[in-house]
This record gives sequence, C-alpha cells and structure tokens, in this order.
Amino acid sequence: MSDTTARLARFAAALRAIRHERGLSQRDLASIVSTYDDHFGRPLRCTYSYLARLELGERVPSLHMVEGLARALSVPREHLLDSAGDQSA
Repeated sequence: MSDTTARLARFAAALRAIRHERGLSQRDLASIVSTYDDHFGRPLRCTYSYLARLELGERVPSLHMVEGLARALSVPREHLLDSAGDQSA
C-alpha cells in the first residue's frame, strides 16, 4: 500500500468514525456541508454518494471540502487531516 493510499484510508476511517459518533447519516452530513460556501463564496457541493466514496477512500477531498466536513462535524480540520498524516513511530 502506497503512503498516499494509506493516508487516504486513515482519513476515510476518521471521517466515518466521527460521523458515526455524531449520529449522522451520510445524507445528513451531506445536507449540512452543502449549506456552506468555500473561501470564494461558492457553495460546497456534497452528496451522500460523494461522502460514501470519501469513506471508502475512493475520492480525495479538496481542502475546502475538508474544512466543510470538519465544520459540520464540529472538529478542527486538523483532526481529520492529522488522522491521515504519517502515524509511524
């Protein structure tokens, strides 16, 4: 498994775990994220199928999407990104 694939898998697992902790379905989270704008004032487009693919590690989110997900889940974006960082000790 490449380093990028491993990081994406850790991000996906963190996203899924936090979403479950918050008691949100993929549809619920997608609806919340879709109410936000990116830094350019454009709405974030998020669907439950996109979230499913993120949680499966099949898609790489933009930084704007990571920020929207973190905001919707009430966690710092670093919480999602650090989960995807190098965990070797």
